[in-house]
Amino acid sequence: MKSVIFRQDNRLAIRLPRRLAETAGFGEVTKVEIRAETRRLLITHARPQYKLSDLLRDHDRSGSGGEFTWGPARGKEFG
Repeated sequence: MKSVIFRQDNRLAIRLPRRLAETAGFGEVTKVEIRAETRRLLITHARPQYKLSDLLRDHDRSGSGGEFTWGPARGKEFG
């Protein structure tokens, strides 16, 4: 499938045909990563960025229990 690169404001842009975008799973607000290789661009879905505070928001601290004893040392774990 072919398209044309054009100027939009102060940037270069490209239109993705609907069929191509749907096949790739891209929508209007899809976050993507763009990487330049020799004479080609690779556009992929962006990996999600997680914040530790978001991951721990619903964590129940009452079940943490503190330290756990796994038994006596068997090798050179502490030396």
